[in-house]
Amino acid sequence: MSASNRFKLFIVVCSVYFGLVLGYKPVIIVHGVMTGNETMLPMAQRIQELHPGTKVFVTDRFGGWSSLRPMWHQVMEIGSDILQFMAFHPDGVHLIAKFLHIFFPTLACETAYELFYSSIGQHTSVGNYWNDPYHQKLFFEYSAFLPYVNNLVSSESSKLFKKGFTKIKKLVLIGGPDDSVITPWQSSQFGCFNNNGSVIEMRDQLFYRNDSFGLLTMDSQKKIDLVTLSGLDHSDWHTNMTVLDNYIIPYLD
Repeated sequence: MSASNRFKLFIVVCSVYFGLVLGYKPVIIVHGVMTGNETMLPMAQRIQELHPGTKVFVTDRFGGWSSLRPMWHQVMEIGSDILQFMAFHPDGVHLIAKFLHIFFPTLACETAYELFYSSIGQHTSVGNYWNDPYHQKLFFEYSAFLPYVNNLVSSESSKLFKKGFTKIKKLVLIGGPDDSVITPWQSSQFGCFNNNGSVIEMRDQLFYRNDSFGLLTMDSQKKIDLVTLSGLDHSDWHTNMTVLDNYIIPYLD
């Protein structure tokens, strides 16, 4: 499949439409790296308890080590499942995805770029979205995924990707300072380190200011909610019933 078609499928998957219909919209849940769908079942069960009759699809693809397979391959496989599910629910669905910043015990962050910014490293999902602020030249030279989906590198699908992203009716970004896995925790809200080791918040990022893939457009239309909660570890986002009941499920009403 051509790069163009891969971009188009990724755009369709990201362009989940939230229309107004009676009842609860179906929910799609995607687990994080090095985990499996069983970790997301408590969330699925809680949704169905509070919203009886809700159809919930929890993908079982790419659990465990298979989650390290290249991102474009995962986009194609999971994207195909999502499109099939959405075909039966044309009025729209909710998409919940969990991000896990994986750490390799023998791989220091300072030298991780040596692996990830290589032809071998780009055959892993982590390498595909590894953005090292200290080695940006290598990032743009080797990365085959993140610079393109963020429209940091122009492609024949850049306009289509931005158009698709801005079709999302509500983007909810949840994170907190006590998350022991995501580093920096602000990356759950499009923040990241600069080359001085300081965290640059979403609205100060160049890709936001340049509206590279539509964040500024979405924000100006009040389509983005930033939810910051303290005292919660990484697993709490999908297992803590107080978090689910008060900060996630209300968006599914």
